[in-house]
Amino acid sequence: MIDREKLFSEERSRRILETAIELAEKGGFSAVRLRDVAEQAGVALGTVYKRFQSKEDMLVAALEMQMEDLESHVITEHISGDNPVERAVSLLTLFTAWFCSRPKLARAVLRAMAAGEPALSDKIVSFQKRVDAFIVGALRNEDPTPWLSVEEELPLKDEEIQLAHMIQSLWFATMVGWSARLYTEKEVVRQVEEATWMLVLGQEAHLKRKEEANS
Repeated sequence: MIDREKLFSEERSRRILETAIELAEKGGFSAVRLRDVAEQAGVALGTVYKRFQSKEDMLVAALEMQMEDLESHVITEHISGDNPVERAVSLLTLFTAWFCSRPKLARAVLRAMAAGEPALSDKIVSFQKRVDAFIVGALRNEDPTPWLSVEEELPLKDEEIQLAHMIQSLWFATMVGWSARLYTEKEVVRQVEEATWMLVLGQEAHLKRKEEANS
C-alpha cells in the first residue's frame, strides 16, 4: 500500500492529484482521463499508472489530500454549539458546504467512493476513520488532531466510534442523494441534524437500558 504522507509530499504525485482535481472541477468525473492527467501534469502515462490503479483510485487519493486543507480549516474555525449534537451538526455543515462549493469535484469523488472497487477499501477506510475522529471531537468538544496520527484503531470508546460512524454514514448517504440532485445543501444539513438528534438520544436510551439490565 502506498504511504499516504509520502505520496502527498512527492512532487510528481502531488502534481498528478492537483491536475486530477483541476480536471474534475471543470468537467466532473468523465473529464478525469488518465492520459489527460498525465499530459497536463507533465508526466509519463506510466508514471500515473505506477501510482494509481484507476481514476477512481486517483480521485479518492485527491479527496484525502484535499481533506488536509479542510481539516485545517475546521480546526481553526470555531465549531459552534452548546451541546454535542449542535457541535456535530456544525462540523458536518462545514463539511457539506465545502463539498457543495465544488460540485463537479464533489460529485466525481463521491462517485469514485461509491464505485465499490476493492482496491479502494484502504483509502476509504482511512477517510472514514478521519471523519469519525472529527465527529467524536465535535461531540466531546475536543481537538481530534492527536488521534489522527494513530495507525491502528482510534483510541476512543467503542460507543463513541459507533455513534460517530453511524452519523457519518447517514451524512455520506445524504451527500450521495445531493450528488444525484435529490437534495439541496440545506436539505442535507436538515436531514443530518434531525438524524443526529435521533441517533444521540437513541444511543443514550440504549445505554441506559443496558445499565438497568445489568444492575
